[in-house]
Amino acid sequence: MELTLSEVKPLIKYIIRNNERIQDEGKIPKAINIISEAGIGKSETIEQIAKELDYNFVKINLAQTTETGD
Repeated sequence: MELTLSEVKPLIKYIIRNNERIQDEGKIPKAINIISEAGIGKSETIEQIAKELDYNFVKINLAQTTETGD
């Protein structure tokens, strides 16, 4: 089953809010990893969710990092 980002967005918000609850209970929160082809709006969707939930958003592009030598 394939979902669009607009269909996935409420699920992501649910996971984030549920994480807040389980952290309050002293449990370990769940991570979210969104995998799909490039350029469909994954990062933009997560940024929108962060703004809607009044969360800070930090974007790190590992493809643009370099590894230092020994």
